[in-house]
Amino acid sequence: MPTFETPVEIDFQVYCAKCGAGLCRYTTVSGDDVDVEPCPECMKEKDDDIEELEQKVISLEEEIEELNKIIDSYEKDL
Repeated sequence: MPTFETPVEIDFQVYCAKCGAGLCRYTTVSGDDVDVEPCPECMKEKDDDIEELEQKVISLEEEIEELNKIIDSYEKDL
């Protein structure tokens, strides 16, 4: 039995599931593969969150250092 391949063109739109931003500029189609890059808006937000957390880590490390100094001074008095 003969088989026929008929190409079909499909138009679709891609949106970020988190923020709803359109991702068409960040989507590529190659053959049967569809690749979507991460949403740049959400990635910026993620980077800001990481920077904030890194600052908190630095602050906590400084606090730990100060507490260790206090402990050391108490141990010297004993």
